[in-house]
Amino acid sequence: MATVSPYLNFLDNTEAAFNFYKSVFGGVSSFVKHSLIDEYHLFINPVVLGNGLPIWKEINDSASLKRMNTTVSNTGIVVLCYQPAT
Repeated sequence: MATVSPYLNFLDNTEAAFNFYKSVFGGVSSFVKHSLIDEYHLFINPVVLGNGLPIWKEINDSASLKRMNTTVSNTGIVVLCYQPAT
């Protein structure tokens, strides 16, 4: 079985690089905890659920984000683009 190098170029094989770092850091919540995400795209679908659902249950600390862009689709889905505030 081939081993994925930690120095794998994301541009060469994004999926393999993501899977490698996911295995090292333990999933998407760990990416947030280690400040490895430089941009968030949140898709809000207009559905009433009755209760709020957390995006990342494992994150206990709050993060300051700066909204970069907002787009609304023809179907009413709102796409919010955020970057970590510096």
